[in-house]
Amino acid sequence: MGKLSFLIAPMLRCWVALSLCCALPAAAQDWELEEDDELGQDDDPEDDSDDFAETEDASDEDDGAEGEGAEDEPTSREPESAAWLALEVSVGVGAGTRAFERPIPVGTQKLPDTAFGAANLMARARLWPGDAVSLDLVLSYQTSLGMRIREPAPFALPKDIDVRSHRLALAFAPTLRLGDSARALALAFPLGFVVRHLWPQTDQYRTPEYMLGGAFIRPELLWPLTDSVRLRIGPEVQWLPLLDGTLTRSGVSCCQGVAIGAQGSLQADLSEAIAVELFYRESHASVSANRGTLGDVERFVTAGLVGRL
Repeated sequence: MGKLSFLIAPMLRCWVALSLCCALPAAAQDWELEEDDELGQDDDPEDDSDDFAETEDASDEDDGAEGEGAEDEPTSREPESAAWLALEVSVGVGAGTRAFERPIPVGTQKLPDTAFGAANLMARARLWPGDAVSLDLVLSYQTSLGMRIREPAPFALPKDIDVRSHRLALAFAPTLRLGDSARALALAFPLGFVVRHLWPQTDQYRTPEYMLGGAFIRPELLWPLTDSVRLRIGPEVQWLPLLDGTLTRSGVSCCQGVAIGAQGSLQADLSEAIAVELFYRESHASVSANRGTLGDVERFVTAGLVGRL
């Protein structure tokens, strides 16, 4: 028994010592935490409020700096796409002349140059106007206003009759700009169909109603003289396979004719949407006949306004 107590006693002392060694550090740590809590409770609450105020001020300064940076930063805008379509309408009034000489079964019939008031209407739609290559669709109409001719009567006094001389053309015109600047020269090639018509308002006299029609081409030079003044001019050639039956019955044997002429306009801008225009055209048609040649001459000169959209 004494031997057992001798062995057990050292073991108990070692266990107690180990237990104390493990418990002392934990107790010291708990004691330090309690002291920190007591010190924190004793701190002045005004200090806490000051700390909070400083933190809030710092956050406000950061927000202000971000706001100023947002204001200073330029707003990014997407570039506006260029318009793909431009419209132009022109209306003008002025004067014109019409003359013809045609074979008849006995001799020839001739109408000398006869002047009249005239009107000019034109509508133009341009596709891709800002590109180096664009396409114009053009509808134009010229007509006489108050045209009268003196018709001789075989067994009566001469009589004045009302006559209409008009022309209708539809064309598309590829256009090539020869430079990048706004004042660069350009070339246009209108190609289309045209009808020219002489129409007496009564058929009781010798002046015939007749029509010439066919295809035409007119190479044009577009020349910006200044930033606001533009010249458009070009020669015109027509192929006239369509002849009125009145002409064929009166001795015109050929089924087609040709016409040579020119057309030009001068525009001056009053604003981006409005311009004034001076317009001129002339065309000489010729068709072979059994006893000579059918000749037809038309001229129009007008001044008017141009509106753009």
